[in-house]
Amino acid sequence: LHNKKKIRLFLRIYYTKPYKNMQEKTCPRCGTKFICRHNDDITKCQCASVQLTPEARQYIAENYTDCLCVNCLREILNNKLWQSF
Repeated sequence: LHNKKKIRLFLRIYYTKPYKNMQEKTCPRCGTKFICRHNDDITKCQCASVQLTPEARQYIAENYTDCLCVNCLREILNNKLWQSF
């Protein structure tokens, strides 16, 4: 497909249900752009693949005001960053 056709196809798919509630966000920790499905279906959101501990959730809530990318969530969890807080 040509670029214009690809763009039109993407926009048609993106702006139809169930995709219209997805949001592009920027991770406040590392600056990576990612798609957040919090308003669409949280179980399909990239963050749902990381099982955070209560301590990690508290650390994130106290230090960030928006969603983090999956890589930062994993790093916080695996490195137990809340212990150094």
